[in-house]
Amino acid sequence: MKSLLNFSSLKWVLSLTILFSLMTFIGCKKSPPAPITPVEQALENLTGTWALGSVSRDINPVTDEFQGFVLVMDGAKTFSTTNGAAIFPVGSQWDFNGEVTNASGPFEITAGGVLMEVTSLTGTNLILSFTYTMPGGRIANLSGLYVFSLEKQ
Repeated sequence: MKSLLNFSSLKWVLSLTILFSLMTFIGCKKSPPAPITPVEQALENLTGTWALGSVSRDINPVTDEFQGFVLVMDGAKTFSTTNGAAIFPVGSQWDFNGEVTNASGPFEITAGGVLMEVTSLTGTNLILSFTYTMPGGRIANLSGLYVFSLEKQ
């Protein structure tokens, strides 16, 4: 009779041990990563090399004036451009201007001292708009609202 009692006690202890082990493994899930903020998502999406899709000035197509245009933006908030004509800054620092509530846009950035609106942003497409004003002389006709449609390379 004593051996049955010991076997029952052993079963009870063994059952509790297995149950405790299962609860421990089930309860040890990793916490989900913190959600990414709109600023972090926008920075991630902006980072990369952007090639020209199209350009308009005051809704008139001027893509031919910017053939070979490339914009490179990095996570350290620096940028460089190739073939930006006189209207697009060659390169410098950029930063968000104001609050970013939606990573897809619209939101503002300042790039090389020029205030630009990110009208639309995805992982593969970027639409930037800004007003360029060049006073006097022959190049005054470059003034206007520019909209650059760019594709990530």
